[in-house]
Amino acid sequence: MIDREDQEFLSQMAQQLDATIQELKEEEAKSLAALGKERVHELNMYWNKEFDPAEMEEVKRFIDHDDRKLIWIWSRLEQSHSRRALVGQSYMVMSNELMNLPSKTVDEQSGEKESD
Repeated sequence: MIDREDQEFLSQMAQQLDATIQELKEEEAKSLAALGKERVHELNMYWNKEFDPAEMEEVKRFIDHDDRKLIWIWSRLEQSHSRRALVGQSYMVMSNELMNLPSKTVDEQSGEKESD
């Protein structure tokens, strides 16, 4: 059954993911500025697999630490956004289920007792 602890857990998870996403965006901005538009464009094409296999190998051969860092940031951002979306969906489902329960059941779940 749905309980408030689950809702609180999801809320905390969402807040943590939001903070992680914000930190990653800040790191991404630093990396973008350091690498320059042309290199970022090339890495973006590499990340999105827009090159043919030979070009992919050529780009991969010249990837350095800063390039890897940006690619890692993009990977973490993608994962964090996906997880954040799942947490949001789970939270909405739980909230809808709680709203559709009879009030007595909701009160019982929260540990409150009805007064006569």
